[in-house]
Amino acid sequence: MREAKRNGLFCIYFMDDDLFNWKGFRPLPLGYAWKLYRNACIKQRAILSWADQVWVSSSVLAERYQCLNPYLVPLKPSGTVSSRTNAIVMAYHGSGCHKKELEWLYPILQNIQQRYAHTIIELYGDQSTFRMYASLARVRVHRPLPWPRYKELAACQQI
Repeated sequence: MREAKRNGLFCIYFMDDDLFNWKGFRPLPLGYAWKLYRNACIKQRAILSWADQVWVSSSVLAERYQCLNPYLVPLKPSGTVSSRTNAIVMAYHGSGCHKKELEWLYPILQNIQQRYAHTIIELYGDQSTFRMYASLARVRVHRPLPWPRYKELAACQQI
């Protein structure tokens, strides 16, 4: 991200999980919780220092982080988004701990794809995720990557 800032890019931190709240890590496996704590809670100030804007996925996060003046991303895209003719790539880059979220998202993403033929959906997951989404047309399921490689790829994407 520092390189993106050096290159003059506008950077947005999109928060759909409250990674700055270590109390939310309690139900997670200890190793994964510790990894989140090291990579998010401890580095909160550094993460926010490169963000030009903070976007959040829920009103709960918007209220909790109102001091950051977050933009609440609506669940329903605006008409200008849905009427575009170019492909729109949507992504959910959750880790292996997000199987329930991937199950929850399936009917939503299915509906989006039925309504908008210009959408491409990108996910990360294992073989069970691939099987779950196999019936949907424009879905890419990538295998999890080592963190350094994932960061390289994510920095090059427009999603």
